[in-house]
Amino acid sequence: MAIKKYKMATSTLLPIAIVTMLIGCNTTQESAVINQDINAMSGQEISATFSGKTVQWYWENETGTQTYNADGSAKATRSKNRTKTGKWWVDNDKSCRTWIDYNVGKTTCYQIVNKGDNQFDLYLDGVYVYAEKIIE
Repeated sequence: MAIKKYKMATSTLLPIAIVTMLIGCNTTQESAVINQDINAMSGQEISATFSGKTVQWYWENETGTQTYNADGSAKATRSKNRTKTGKWWVDNDKSCRTWIDYNVGKTTCYQIVNKGDNQFDLYLDGVYVYAEKIIE
């Protein structure tokens, strides 16, 4: 199954996917695709690839940067020059992060697929969420 990208908020996509699974439909609606067989990077690959790097991220109509420091700290900028600080780590072959000044106390862990040319797709529980590209 090919990995497909969709411009739909996770808060909209997840309920659609759950309802589809509960009723047992085999749908071709692109917004309901959950791909459990993605070729995700290992934890070791994630650490080696992202530690000390800055990425440009793309989600819906917004973009920004995130820096994954080797000491586990992280910094992100969003449109309108909003910044956030937090930490990142690798757990169970997923890239995890939590932010001090955004979604305080919430940890999110993503599976990462290397698309080549320093481009990566991030998935939450098998559902595509957004893309990142290493820029430095």
